[in-house]
Amino acid sequence: MTPSATDADCRRVLRIPLSAEDHRIARLAAAAIGLSLIDAAIPTPLPGVKPGLANIVTLIVLARCGWRAAAWVTGLRVLAGSLLLGQFLAPGFFLSATGALFSLLALGAARHLPGRWFGPVSLSVIAAFAHMAGQILLARAWLIPHDGVFLLAPLFACAALFFGTVNGLIAARFLSTPLAAAKRPPRSPPMSKTVCLAFTGASGLPYGVRLLECLLAAGCRVQLLYSQAAQIVAKQEMELELPSRPQEVAAYFRQRHADLPGRLEVYGREEWFAPVASGSNPPDAMVVCPCSMGTLAAIAQGLSDNLIERAADVVLKERRPLVLVPRETPFSAIHLENMLRLSRAGAVILPPNPGFYHHPQSVQEIVDFVVARILDQLAVPHRLMARWGEAGEEG
Repeated sequence: MTPSATDADCRRVLRIPLSAEDHRIARLAAAAIGLSLIDAAIPTPLPGVKPGLANIVTLIVLARCGWRAAAWVTGLRVLAGSLLLGQFLAPGFFLSATGALFSLLALGAARHLPGRWFGPVSLSVIAAFAHMAGQILLARAWLIPHDGVFLLAPLFACAALFFGTVNGLIAARFLSTPLAAAKRPPRSPPMSKTVCLAFTGASGLPYGVRLLECLLAAGCRVQLLYSQAAQIVAKQEMELELPSRPQEVAAYFRQRHADLPGRLEVYGREEWFAPVASGSNPPDAMVVCPCSMGTLAAIAQGLSDNLIERAADVVLKERRPLVLVPRETPFSAIHLENMLRLSRAGAVILPPNPGFYHHPQSVQEIVDFVVARILDQLAVPHRLMARWGEAGEEG
């Protein structure tokens, strides 16, 4: 008896494509769930007063991955933790969910506070007080409909201040520790190459952020420029808040890549005394990644209305490598003519069109393919992927 087509259809496995970001959120959520189980096992003299160890993971995810990832990790932690503890849809579940919601909203608002005054400890305390407030309000509205519940507020506030401070210090310690080496691009021998890297308001900022990481891993001196539109794209595509002040952007990326040997400098859009503004001190190469069509057109016409355009003009006239990574297609005839003009002037037009002969398994591997091509144009060594002929059909 041969199986029918219907039987074959029933045996098919539904495969849901998972990205590297999905795997990372799953790992972090698992860590948060484990800490919440430990939290539940710690005896306390008063119900509801817990250390909140899982908030340590939330703070780390918020700092390194953004608010959206923190929301996913928190939601999965509350749901899975309640199922494992047998509290799903019980009052404890709703108290935990409400506290987590208030905490996330408070952290989302606190992200816009000045970074130098509000670090992990301050954010942890804010989140702890918001968590406490949410639970007390729910208890007053549903579980204990009496104003007497507010008499417990001072006790809960003291607990929030203490545990928020402790958890914040632990999170700060982890944030000051470099990420695992497996998540980092392999280090290369230190280089003295200076590369000017510009982010503009085009889709494709993950390429630029990954390129920055790889250049620092290779020991390069990176002069980072970014446009106002790039700040919007960073928020949209990566949940990444790029401050308007170059000093704060430099502090953020230096902390994020503290274990990498490269040197990072960040300059404002109209910082005309920056080294890249003069042909007497040009970088060894420049990359605009991603490159908006407005920026590309301005460079093609020799304009210098901001530091990005001026730096590109300097690199061209000094006959240094200029790599432009334009935004997604399609391109108009005007766009193509501007690219042709720049190519004739010596620039390299490198559209982020990935190959698939290396069988990428994640979005990160597709990003690395494009970044590897950019690094090749800069003559910066890397090991992001095997080269053609070195490992079967991978290149």
